[in-house]
Amino acid sequence: MNSKIATTALLEQLGSDQVVTDSEELYKVSMDNLRYSRMPSACIRPADEEGVAAVLRLANKHKMPLTARGAGSATTG
Repeated sequence: MNSKIATTALLEQLGSDQVVTDSEELYKVSMDNLRYSRMPSACIRPADEEGVAAVLRLANKHKMPLTARGAGSATTG
């Protein structure tokens, strides 16, 4: 898996308004209230179902793992 190639493909498919690659923004989504951080290659915010489908196709093609993110609170119960 080459995350740079996959991220480039995501940017080409969805555009920079749906694919965040700025290191400061990525840091913000890299952790939740547990404060365990793992920097993502990109943060993807698809605008619609077609965007979600495109992300899944590209992730499958490039064998890139995906992690769905909720509110980031890490609070349960």
